[in-house]
Amino acid sequence: MNKPILAAAGIAALILLAAPWVFGAFAQQRVAADVKRLNAGADIEAAVIDYARGWNSSTATIELRMPQLAIDQAQLPPDAPLEVEAVKAWLSEPVRLLVTMRHGPLLLGDSPQIGLVASTIHLDPAMPGYQALLEELGIPYLFELRTVTGFDGRAEFVNEMPAFALERDDLTLTFSGSDTTGSYDAASRRLQADGQAAQVHIEANGNTFDLERLRFDSDSTHHNELVRLGFAEVSVGRIRAMGPGEDFDLDDFSMRIDIDLEDGGEHATMTSVYSLARLNDGAELDLSDLALTATARRVNVAALNAYYAGIQDSGLQNDAAAPLSLNVEDALYELMASSPELEIAPVTLNWNGEPLSATVRVEISSAALPPRSNFTVLALALQGVLSVDASIELSEELARTIAARGMALQLRRLAAEDGQFMTADAIEAIAESQAATALARLVAQGMLTSTNGAYATTARFAQGQLTVNGNAIPLGFP
Repeated sequence: MNKPILAAAGIAALILLAAPWVFGAFAQQRVAADVKRLNAGADIEAAVIDYARGWNSSTATIELRMPQLAIDQAQLPPDAPLEVEAVKAWLSEPVRLLVTMRHGPLLLGDSPQIGLVASTIHLDPAMPGYQALLEELGIPYLFELRTVTGFDGRAEFVNEMPAFALERDDLTLTFSGSDTTGSYDAASRRLQADGQAAQVHIEANGNTFDLERLRFDSDSTHHNELVRLGFAEVSVGRIRAMGPGEDFDLDDFSMRIDIDLEDGGEHATMTSVYSLARLNDGAELDLSDLALTATARRVNVAALNAYYAGIQDSGLQNDAAAPLSLNVEDALYELMASSPELEIAPVTLNWNGEPLSATVRVEISSAALPPRSNFTVLALALQGVLSVDASIELSEELARTIAARGMALQLRRLAAEDGQFMTADAIEAIAESQAATALARLVAQGMLTSTNGAYATTARFAQGQLTVNGNAIPLGFP
């Protein structure tokens, strides 16, 4: 063999020997960049607490924590069977991830591949109580996330959660397992993912919960901290919750959200589509055949992101009565300046077998906006900035049912305030009589039209004035 061939072979061998160490350095830099990106948001705090780099493999332990501010702001419903301080203490505990990496370019293992790095991520086995939980469930891990990052920086991933069954004195939990596949491009920040879980079943303290046929799919690209361009959809075959005197049943629910930039790239169109085959509470509510589409157009995405961030910073998400900060008002003004509009149409459903359809359209006129120095939220309504058009049509039977329930709630409240006792039958009889009278009065006043067994009405609010079926309704605005 001649010397040039031997030299070339030697150089190639040296490159192959050195490449895993170099790619290991790239992998370490990528882990550091991922942690930095996590910390750039406000949702989680991350830190690499251990990193061991070898020639062809490395391991890292990453600790995740919920920010203390988010823990302090955590709230529970008044009837929640948990103590707030106990929940906050639990949220304060860190979660540790153990990341095992194989360096490229030859990713050796059970299924050899070519790429920059291959990673396997589990919960850290050293976490308190984790091994005992795995032994009780009879599974090797709660989840396993496997990724392969190519030379272009794009990572393919598969996440698996094994099936398990848990039996305790006061708890039965079965899970069919789930799998998710997808990819993430760090350069474009594009995420594609789809997955499913066939069934979750829980029994505890006389209550039962079932979730069946959960599926999700998404393809979106990061635009700012709030908005991702693309789509996301989720569907559930069934959710059922049963307990003493309670029964909630939901069948075939789906939701899809699409966000696309309009011409110029500053504004977006956001569309949400919902459908529901049936929702029943085992008592008075029985909704079926729900279809709803909501579309927002000319949404200034930068202003929307600033508005959301301002609300979080000012604490408005926990206190609706808190005053708007200047930052929030500035962002709101920028949102209004693009003349956005919201259309909710069509909305169709059956309520206890009776049909209802409705439309709502909200428009903002930037031409009517006052200068920023004179802008107030009240100006939206009074200075012609905001206009709302709505229509509804429903069966006479459904109209009577809704009116009677409203009357019954009012009667119960008045009786309680006066210290009077009224039987349920008495309240129902009075409410039904008053509902029929009220509906007849609205028809006579022209607020409702009655045709072929259905009621219909339209409403418009513009220039601070409200009209219903063309009839002006005084609002008392100056």
